[in-house]
Formats: sequence, structure tokens, C-alpha cells
Amino acid sequence: MSEQEAYEAFHKRCEEAGLLKRPPALDENDALDGVNDETTLWRFLHADKLDVEKAFARYQRTCATRENIHLLEVYESIEVADFEKARILYPHWSGRRGKRGNPICLFDISKLDSDVLAEYRLARVSSSSEPSPALLRSLAFHECLTRFVLPLCTIAAGHSVTSCLYLVDISGFGIKQAWNVRSYAQDISTLLANDYPEMIEKVLVIGAPRYFNQIWKIVKGWIDPVTAAKIEIVDKASISEVLGEYMDLENIPKQFGGSFDFQHAMLPNLDQSTQDVLNRASSTESQTLAGPFKWKTNASEQKVVVPVGSVNGERRDITEKVIPPTLG
Repeated sequence: MSEQEAYEAFHKRCEEAGLLKRPPALDENDALDGVNDETTLWRFLHADKLDVEKAFARYQRTCATRENIHLLEVYESIEVADFEKARILYPHWSGRRGKRGNPICLFDISKLDSDVLAEYRLARVSSSSEPSPALLRSLAFHECLTRFVLPLCTIAAGHSVTSCLYLVDISGFGIKQAWNVRSYAQDISTLLANDYPEMIEKVLVIGAPRYFNQIWKIVKGWIDPVTAAKIEIVDKASISEVLGEYMDLENIPKQFGGSFDFQHAMLPNLDQSTQDVLNRASSTESQTLAGPFKWKTNASEQKVVVPVGSVNGERRDITEKVIPPTLG
């Protein structure tokens, strides 16, 4: 069976099961990016190496999870301040893109200190009937990548962008910290494998201490094997060469020899071409990229990006930025 034949068979299975209908929680003008669009289906199919039945079972479970916890509604209403807490915990989009147009997500693992992890463990606690705050926050944060960031990067690149490039700084990461992050590592690995498969193209790990091989033997067992296979440990002597293969100098953090002034948990600092996409055909001043966003189609059949989420219980005002339909 060819790749296209596998996709058509998978699409048919999903359609027959009612998984491709517009979810009731979405507005009629909301884009289906990251929900049940073609890109999402391809990610699930590739995750199971074109095995239609396995991909269908995985996607069906994901759809059931999303419905059971009302994820689409959570994404629309989550407090922006709560959403932003996830930026401390997970690789987050820097606003920059790799040479193939992939969003570059950066992370400094030293920021997972005892206080941050203690708060995370507390947020993992839930009642038997309700999902934990940590899970909802994590899901909403990753929803933003698939529903807003990847479509934005697709428009900016002029071709389909389906995955992210992760750059992780592990300088000073020790064995004690490795044990402390065990539940965190297991949680995020499970989340990505089950609900956001094939969202990562590559994970470049920088600043590994000399004893990291001992730590890696431990940590690797907590990570989904597919994700683990995408991790590349970059030694100090090869940083410039390896990073230069994936990204331009202006998008590489200064601490790794580039010119990008990156600070952990910062809001996205967009490269000019991506910023131009957001500003195109709009006189509105650039809005902050705090919190979640989604794409909609307006009455003129133009694609617009809309901030969602809440501030102190009040839904955010809608500020539309028009994107020409030929680019959408």
C-alpha cells in the first residue's frame, strides 16, 4: 500500500467513525488546524508507520480524551496567566524558525528547580472524575503549537510545516535532578506520544556534562522510544556545526554562539517574515503573543488569527489580523 493509499484508507476509517465532523465546541468559522485537518491525520498515520488500524486506534483514543475533558472549551477559556505557567515547564516557541520553516522551541532544563517541580507535582493531583490542572495546562499549551504556531509557520514558509525543532540546554543537569524530573519526563513523553505524535522533528540537546551518559541511561527509560530516537546529544565541539545545519545564526541563542537574545520562558520574539505574516493587511499594532490563539475565516473568506483564553475570568477581546486567503 502506498503512502497516499494508506492516507485515503485512514481518512475513510476516521470519516466512517464520525471523527472528521466539525466538533460542536468549535465556531463555524474556526479553522480545523490541529483538530481533524489533513496535517493532523498525516501526523497520526506517520506515527504508526502507515499502519491504518493502529493509527485509527490512536487517533480515536485521542478524540475520546479531547471530548471527555472538553479540551476545545478549555482552550477557549483557560486563564492566560495559567497558560503562561506552562512556558516555564515545557520547550516553548521562541518565535524563530529553522531553515526548513519549523518553529524552534527552546528550553533550559536547569529552570526545573525544586520549587517549580513541587508546584508541578501539586498540580498533578486531581479528583477521580476531573483531569488535573497540570494536564489541562499542558494540553492547552501543546494545542497552541498545533492550532496556532504550526499553521502560522506554514503560511510564513509557503509550504506545509508539521513539526517543531527542539533545542534543550542541559548544562548543570545532575543525577539528583534526573530523579526529581522523573514524573515530569514520563508525563510529557506520554502526552506527546498519545495526543501529539510526530510533532517533534528533532531534539538537539546542548551542554551535556561529562557524566551525562550515566544520567541518559536512566532518563531514556522514562521516554517514549520514538521520541528518544529523535534526541541528538550535541558535544561542545560540534555545537556550531550542528546548530548551523538546522537554523540560521540570527535564530541561534547567544549562549550557543548565535545572535538571538533568548531568555527562558520569554514570549515569542518573531523573525521578521513571520511578523510580516501577522501584520499583513492589518493596521492594528502587533499584539502580545501571550496566551493561546486560534485561526478563523472571516466573512470575506480571509484567514485571521484570534486571541482566546481569559484574563481574570473575562474572555479576551477579539483582535483580528487579516491574512490574504491566497496565503492561508
